[in-house]
Amino acid sequence: MKYIFTYASYKISLPKKENNHYQETSWTDNIDGKEVKITIQEVQDYLKNSPIIDIPVSEISNLCIHKDKDDEETLLRSQKSDLSFPIIISKNEDGKYGMILDGHHRLLKAINNGEETIKAKVLDLSTAPREYKEMFK
Repeated sequence: MKYIFTYASYKISLPKKENNHYQETSWTDNIDGKEVKITIQEVQDYLKNSPIIDIPVSEISNLCIHKDKDDEETLLRSQKSDLSFPIIISKNEDGKYGMILDGHHRLLKAINNGEETIKAKVLDLSTAPREYKEMFK
């Protein structure tokens, strides 16, 4: 597993590129002295009954980690992504979108193709379990 420090307080664990196992995506942090790991499957299970909404791309384009990339591999992968699948994005307790948990390539495709909106499932941290609030704040 590779660990990438995306913020000072926690690590996101990404699958090895050659395997590309989406199911291995997880986040790990020390919360109250205990190591906590949240997987993408757990987030998806938590959101299974959440509605899919349309979010204006302009509101969240700054959250895309690929927005400044122009290498062929990233652009090709984004263009192959399927915009019919919703991204997963957190919404902070102040009501602002905070983190894209899944869907950076789809968002890049939406940006590059001039889409006005993108389908999303929102992890509302104001009502989420405490571990989610701590991990994704």
